[in-house]
Amino acid sequence: MGKTDTRVIVGASIGEQPGESAVAILYREIQPVGKPEVFATRRYKRGRPHNGPADRDEIGLQQPLEHIYHVRHLERPKGDLADVAWRIIELLVSLRGESEQTICILDSTGVGHPAYAYLVGEIRALELDSPLYVTAREIVVSNALGGSGKNGDNALVIPRRDLISAGRLTLASKKLRVAPKLKLADVLREELGSFSRKPQKSDVMDPWRLGGNDDLVLATTVALYASERFLHTPRAVELEDTLGGTPFDSSPSEGEG
Repeated sequence: MGKTDTRVIVGASIGEQPGESAVAILYREIQPVGKPEVFATRRYKRGRPHNGPADRDEIGLQQPLEHIYHVRHLERPKGDLADVAWRIIELLVSLRGESEQTICILDSTGVGHPAYAYLVGEIRALELDSPLYVTAREIVVSNALGGSGKNGDNALVIPRRDLISAGRLTLASKKLRVAPKLKLADVLREELGSFSRKPQKSDVMDPWRLGGNDDLVLATTVALYASERFLHTPRAVELEDTLGGTPFDSSPSEGEG
């Protein structure tokens, strides 16, 4: 396999009250699945027997790949809304050099679009000694039974049940791996396991009963879901186009100090 493709994804869920926000940092890596498959193609040429063996140039290897996610940071930032936003920015700055571009997925369900707009504005205003490359995207968690899309603020709308299912399946299949030394590792597992199905009634949209807290789950699963749904493997330029997010370059423009 060629060069390792690693994406650093910062998932954040901001709550209305202090202590209801969480940040998760995921490192997405690509690993081979099983053994390489040998395939041969035939180029039929005039004068060549159709039953002749494929030559060396016509034989290749095809290696199935899959994404593996390593949760390497979990945090519940303290303070008010602005404090949480600035803590997210501090983490983004600290991740420079970890990958070509850091992805920030912000769940603004509890506080609305102004929180995302504030984060965007503060990132644009940063003055740093070296560039900070970030692609940011806003997500709103829906209580609908299915379907996804965008709202009027261009935020992605994702059903809660999709997030919970994605988190449970990747954790069970060991494609989502939480660093055991993280202080909140067990809390994340407990929160994810505390969601349970409830009987669906005619007036019930979301079939998941919420646990005591869901901030760590949402911070982790919005990053996971956005990665699987929108961030494909190939090139960074395709990443921006596919995600449809906002790329930021904090390096000063010409003529600025």
